Amino acid sequence: FFQAEDGIRDFCLSRGLGDVYKRQSYNGTSTTYFRSLSEAVKAVNGKYLTQNVNIYLPSSGTDVYDPSGVLIQGITGPGRLMIYGYSTCRLNSYIKVYGCSAHIYFQSVSLRECRALSGSNRNPYLLECVTSTYVELMGCTLDANGTTYDAIYCRASTVHLQTVGMYNAIQGLEVYLAHAVVHNC
Repeated sequence: FFQAEDGIRDFCLSRGLGDVYKRQSYNGTSTTYFRSLSEAVKAVNGKYLTQNVNIYLPSSGTDVYDPSGVLIQGITGPGRLMIYGYSTCRLNSYIKVYGCSAHIYFQSVSLRECRALSGSNRNPYLLECVTSTYVELMGCTLDANGTTYDAIYCRASTVHLQTVGMYNAIQGLEVYLAHAVVHNC
């Protein structure tokens, strides 16, 4: 299981006595295993990151299933939430990034839509970013599995895509009142 209690704290205004931490500073890496990505990010949702928090998907050839989706929400601070994947491990899920002022970073994550069609209607997105300061994807693969309208939906956020493959969606990227930078996609 992922344990990220070190290096994060609940966001609250200082009383002039300095910041109070739950424990000592987080060392910046994690080798702890978890059952799902949604379980791992629950430890940092709504927290202030004093340092980078790294989450690694399994490196084995097995798929990870998160059928109820992954919600990344309310993460603040100077630290980044960094999620690393491997080409040998596919995450079967969908991801929502809501209201984060901390940098959210995905590298080499292979994300595949796991939801079925809702009647004859497609699912709206595979990755949704709403009111988040900076979401970055590097070397990722997004497979909408023919059941999703947008691979990425970005509203009131900044998204940076570098060498991202987007497959089986009607649209690759939809940007609404937002900013997107796209390289080699």
